[in-house]
Order: sequence, then C-alpha cells, then structure tokens
Amino acid sequence: MMKKIIVISSLVILIAGFAYSADKTKWFNIHVTEQKDQTNVDVRLPLSLIYTAIDSIKTKEFHDGKIFLQMNKAEVNIPKLLEEIKKAPDAEYVKVNSKDADVNITKKDGIILINVTEKSKGHAKVVIKIPVALMDGLQINQNNELDVKSLLKNLENLDVDELVSVTGDDANVRIWIE
Repeated sequence: MMKKIIVISSLVILIAGFAYSADKTKWFNIHVTEQKDQTNVDVRLPLSLIYTAIDSIKTKEFHDGKIFLQMNKAEVNIPKLLEEIKKAPDAEYVKVNSKDADVNITKKDGIILINVTEKSKGHAKVVIKIPVALMDGLQINQNNELDVKSLLKNLENLDVDELVSVTGDDANVRIWIE
C-alpha cells in the first residue's frame, strides 16, 4: 500500500513539475464585436510572433523594431518627463466635462487610467489602462525613434490584464495580454 502511495505521489509531483515548467507564452489578444452585422473578430497572437514581425519590417519610418516619431522640431526630454510621471502621486490629473464627452485621467496604484465617455452618437465608453512600470520600456533614441519591441517586451513582463476596452452602441473592443 505504501508503495502505491509513493508511486502515485511521485507521478503527481512529476506531472505538476511538467505543468509548471511548461512554456509560459504570452499572447496579445484583440476581441471585436460588431452588433449591427453580428460580427465577432478574435485576434490571438503569441508575442514571439509579433517580435518576429516587428524585426522583419524595414521602411524609412519603421525598422529594427523602432518607429520614427515626427516631433516637428519639438525639444522634449522624454526620459525626464517619463521619470516624473512615474514619481507623481496618485491623483486625478485631467477632468473634462462637456456636452459631447467626459474625459478623466487619473493615476492610482501604479496605473494611469484614461476614461472617455461619449455622450452623443455612438455613446462609446473608452477605458485605457497604462501600467506606470511600462514607462521603463519606453525608449526613444536621439533620432526620435521609439523602440516598439522594447516596449512590448516590458509589457510582457508586467502583470497586467486588460489594456483597452471600448464599448458603444455599434461595437465593443477589448485588448489584453495573457
């Protein structure tokens, strides 16, 4: 009887070990539901495939995983700005109430939360969640090129669920990483 318990326990531990060490692939997900046409679109891509796609694009504006940002002669110290945003206290930073929409931007518990509620046509509600820690992956070089691959790799390492949610009369959109 004791041998059976040991064998069964060993098998359970072995299976659990394999399950734990299994590939922890992160997936980029987009789900769109369009009410009028009763259309559902699901895009589910492993981040490794997105990295490969990013590496394979070679244009003047996008190459080596970097996208050119047109700054129009603006002198912006991006690293300093991002560092200050990370250090800023939790608070409501922007609040706009108009006849067309309400906009609210807050920082709370390490998340920058952007809420937009459209009051007119479509009645869309947009929620964007940006982890403050994601700013560590925002790398812009002296040529005003944003390193998209670095940003995604940083996002991959964060414990974040839903990034963007849009609900409206016409369609719903959800973007998340799992």
